[in-house]
Amino acid sequence: MEIDEESREMISKFAFDTVKKLEAEKVSKFSNEIDAHDLDASSVTVSQQFTQLVRLVKPVLTLEKMGVVRVQDVDPQTDIATFSVQAQQAFTWTAYDTRASEKTSLAAGSGSYQSYTAPAYVQITPLGYTSTLFIHENISLVNPVKMAEIMAQVTEEIVSAKEQAVYTALATTASYTASISIRECNGFTALGASGSYVVTGSILTPADLVKAKKFLKTNGNRKVIPDTVLLATEQLSDLENSADFSPGQSSNANFKKAVFDQNGTLVRFDGMQIIEAVGMPQITTGQFASSDGHYVYVGKKGLMAGLATHSSKDKVRSFSDPKTHGTEITIDVSYACSLLHPTAMMALAASDD
Repeated sequence: MEIDEESREMISKFAFDTVKKLEAEKVSKFSNEIDAHDLDASSVTVSQQFTQLVRLVKPVLTLEKMGVVRVQDVDPQTDIATFSVQAQQAFTWTAYDTRASEKTSLAAGSGSYQSYTAPAYVQITPLGYTSTLFIHENISLVNPVKMAEIMAQVTEEIVSAKEQAVYTALATTASYTASISIRECNGFTALGASGSYVVTGSILTPADLVKAKKFLKTNGNRKVIPDTVLLATEQLSDLENSADFSPGQSSNANFKKAVFDQNGTLVRFDGMQIIEAVGMPQITTGQFASSDGHYVYVGKKGLMAGLATHSSKDKVRSFSDPKTHGTEITIDVSYACSLLHPTAMMALAASDD
């Protein structure tokens, strides 16, 4: 996760305040250190030292920054966030200046007027979640844990929890019309709501993305031009290793649709941004009961998911208890996520095998 300057200031301030409280209780001998006993009961190891390092800068995708999710904070005196979704509609056009047949007025009821399609509204109520850390008062000079590091991890875990809520909402198959919006990779065949399973050969191919985009652009009244592909690391690897992108290609249509960066990473395909979701959890149940995997989401930014937060309810509190010889840090956050326009998305079921 990339920690911005505001977050750094918050972490530093909270670490300073907390350390002062710990010092007041004589929990710590040092101004910016607390005990690591409970976090490192088996003493110091190289792997644990590396773990401390990656806690500060963990490569977690920020879905809000990428435009996959719209975030709205609930006002302090309410508990519902309302997202508006305006679907595309086809206009009726009438010629008015045909020579010798010019129209000087278009009377109401003449058929020249059409109703504007009202936007759909999705309401989301944030739910409160809590987590409590217990830090023992014993002091370890060999492996001290800095308070700023713990708070950096707290900030990271809050962001991660909210992103996991987005992944859960995207993977909720009940939100889609299964036979239409959910397709199996390596063939683009429909997957029913039940009784249909992803198999080992269901590997994501460039052709699947081309078909998904065409489907969204032409099927029924959707007329959505997708600009985003959200996929897990395994599926990105499958795409990058596709024979369609092999060196020496000169005539393959899919090869011409692909854009790679200077590191050889696929960043765009068929006019859609490729977004790697590092934290997307693997699915092992439901349609993936026979072969573990992930959904690949094809859609348009701003229409995929909405995340409601209630920052006025977010808080961090610490409590020192002499009976337990430690300090409890309780973190409260409030959030919830839902799909905004599921008919404007495709979920492609891909196997990791």
